[in-house]
Formats: sequence, structure tokens, C-alpha cells
Amino acid sequence: MSKREAIVYGRRACLMVAQQRAQDIKRVFYEDGAPNRDLKPLLQSCAQQRRPYRAVNTEELFKISGSTHHEGVVVVTKPLVATDFEEYLKTYFFTKKNKGSSENKPAKMPIWVAFDRVDNDHNHGAIARTLAWFGAEGLLWEASRPQLSPSALRIAQGGAEHISLLSVPSLSTALEQLKMQGVLILGADQHADRSAFERPLELDSKKGKKGVCWVMGSEQYGLSNGIKKRCDALINVPGSGQMESLNVSVSAGLLIAQSYQWLS
Repeated sequence: MSKREAIVYGRRACLMVAQQRAQDIKRVFYEDGAPNRDLKPLLQSCAQQRRPYRAVNTEELFKISGSTHHEGVVVVTKPLVATDFEEYLKTYFFTKKNKGSSENKPAKMPIWVAFDRVDNDHNHGAIARTLAWFGAEGLLWEASRPQLSPSALRIAQGGAEHISLLSVPSLSTALEQLKMQGVLILGADQHADRSAFERPLELDSKKGKKGVCWVMGSEQYGLSNGIKKRCDALINVPGSGQMESLNVSVSAGLLIAQSYQWLS
């Protein structure tokens, strides 16, 4: 597999590749003898794009995907490349035209999630899926961290195809750049005094905020001190206190939903 190719597996993730960027597909493998009626749009897309597709056994699918969770289909495609952050800022804030509006799609909600040392493919994929569900803008992470893996893309269920993926040289700098454009930077911190269930007053100020970026830290260490200083406020998700914390993807889901309500 060359650097110009990437693996996507999982039925919904693969179908979404065909729906959103069929031209990027290079070849498709699917399980021989399995009920594959739901893969018809994917295989039709291959035929239209003149891309090869082939039925193989489960052992071959495992070899290609590197996972037992391939769900009977693997797409070899061009990598889902993260957008250059400087270009993204120019496009989003200065041309006043996001990538949805040019295609007659509803404008995305000005909600972002930034990863501060968040690991685990399940967390990455689940948060990408939640962002897509709420029609949010995108996901930021530092370039020194790995991009979304095939496992994360499967868990995202195609959600990664609907959001902006933003790999930034410095997360601290990126947050400051968003802040300069009027985005409210909120750090998730279970020890914070402010509750996620209270609407931030900053959203109702005379200047007004142009969106919300949630910064999520690692489950083990939380937010790093430097990143905390970049946040406009630290926010907690209230609970019974019987557990030390929530899973980071669950916390992110609650926070994204809250900001969706605030901004709607």
C-alpha cells in the first residue's frame, strides 16, 4: 500500500466514501457469498468510475484491512487529507462561504472540537460521528499526532466525510487564531466551576461570538496547562459524583449537543 492510498472498511463508512468522493476510490473488495445488496451504490459507483471491484473470502479481507471488523467490505482510496488550517481560516472567515454553501447544502454549525492529546480510535471516530450528526464544522488536532485511522473511520460510520479535518502545527496557536475570529474557546474540565448546562454569557455579549470550539483533553491527564490558558473558560459536565469522569467521547457528545442548542 503506497502513501497515496488509504484503507476504509466498514459498510457505512465505505458507502459514504462512494457518496461523497467516488472519484477517489481506487478499488473495492467485498465478501464473497455474503448478503451484499446494500453495497449496490458502492459497486455501481465503481462501475461508473471504471474502478475494479472483486469478491474475496474473509481471510483476504482481513489481510487487506488488517482488522476483523471489516464488516465484509474494504475500499482502497485516496487518503482523506486534512485541510491546511491557514487556508481553512481564509475560506471560512474571510470569504464567508463554507464548503457546504457552494453546493446548495445547509450551512454548517460553527462548532469545532479540538483534541489535546486525545488517544484511542474509538474516541476519535465517535466524536467525528457526533460532529457530523449535528452538522458541525470540524475537528482539530496537532500535526504531531496521528490522523484518523481506518478503525476510527469505521467507528465514525462515514461521519468523517462530512466534517472539516484540520491538522494544525500548534494546537495552542490554532486556538488563539480561532479566538481572534470570535470563536468561544471552551475547555472540558471535570474540576471546573462552570456548568455545561448553563448558557455562556459570552454568546450574548454585544460583540457576540461566532461559534464554539470545545477542547477535549486525554482521559488520563485532562487538558495540558498550556492549553488551559488558551481557553476562554473551563466547563464541567455535572453528574452524581459517583464516577471520577465520563468517557471523552460521551463528554464531547453532551457538549456538542449543548452548543448546538445554544447556537440554533
